[in-house]
Amino acid sequence: MTSQKPEKTILVVEDETPLSDAIKSKFERMGVVVILTRTVAQAKESLLASPPDAVWLDHYLIGKEDGLDLIAFMRGEKTLKSIPVFVITNTGGYEKQTAYLRLGVVKYYIKSDVRLADVVSEIVAYLSGDQRQ
Repeated sequence: MTSQKPEKTILVVEDETPLSDAIKSKFERMGVVVILTRTVAQAKESLLASPPDAVWLDHYLIGKEDGLDLIAFMRGEKTLKSIPVFVITNTGGYEKQTAYLRLGVVKYYIKSDVRLADVVSEIVAYLSGDQRQ
C-alpha cells in the first residue's frame, strides 16, 4: 500500500485488554499505527522513547497514577507538551472533566455516551488535519 501521507501513530493508554484490542483494530483499519500501554509508567516510557502523534487516555489505570498524572507529566516535558490527548473514560464528573480540559486535552469522552468507531473516526480526522471537533 503506497501512502502519500506519512503514517500517524497513537499511544493508547487503556488497562482493559479487550477494549484496547478493539481500539487497536479500529485504528489499524484506518491506517494508524497503535502502541498499547496499560499503566502511566509504561506510557511515560513509550512517550519518551518515541513520541506519538496523539494519545488515547483512560483516566483510571492500573497502578498508583491515573490519567491526570500522565497529562501533568507530558505538559512538563518540552518534547511531549504539544501532543494532542483525547481522554476516554467511564466517568464524567465535572471536576475531573474540568481538570483535564484545563490541562489542554483536545476532547473528553465518556465511554457510555459514544460509540468506539465514532471516537476513532474523530481522532483520525483530527490527525488528518480536520480539527473541526
